[in-house]
Amino acid sequence: NNITPSSVVASPEVIKGSSPPPPPPQVIWLSGGCGSGKSTTASMIKQQQCHPTAIVIKVSKLLRRHAEENPHTKAGQVIVETITSGAIEDHFDITLRLVLHEIDRKLKEAAVNQQRDAQLVIIDGMPRTALQATKLMELGGGSKVFSIVYFDCPDEERIKRLSERAREGEDWKQRVETDSVEREKFNALSVAHPECMFMISSLIPKEERLKQLLSFIEEHQQH
Repeated sequence: NNITPSSVVASPEVIKGSSPPPPPPQVIWLSGGCGSGKSTTASMIKQQQCHPTAIVIKVSKLLRRHAEENPHTKAGQVIVETITSGAIEDHFDITLRLVLHEIDRKLKEAAVNQQRDAQLVIIDGMPRTALQATKLMELGGGSKVFSIVYFDCPDEERIKRLSERAREGEDWKQRVETDSVEREKFNALSVAHPECMFMISSLIPKEERLKQLLSFIEEHQQH
């Protein structure tokens, strides 16, 4: 089946006897190199009750769960190979389909639980590359309910953060080099597509990062 924008922003099923269905959910894709602070900021959205009903999907966790539950499927094996090799562009379509399926599942779950205000979806850790970002923007058709936020972190700062938390044997230096190339491409994309892409500096305090993200979310709800 082809992936279409409607598969992402389709409203959840209407509960029998309920009021008219809610508007399409707002989907915010959080991107940035390793150690840029995107996951920390994403977790703060719910921890600080900014958007208590927001749906937050961490892509790396989703992929690992799928691989563990489906070790003998082609998708499960591909995911394991991708994670092991550190490849960030390979098999984008598989990852995207899993993410879209998870969005749909979470929205239906919210509808069943009558959480009809669960209209904000945060995708933590995708897109990984500028090429993936371009594909997502094409998928969203420039819609404000389908936006990308990139956490911009200089190489020196990412090296410092990753060296402090790296596991033994982890090749984080290669990841920094790869992310550095993508960082320049993301900067160019944000200039070319300000209507659906926003940059947040990772050097500012995490509270300020959260404030800027919330401001962006509020601005793009006015569609």
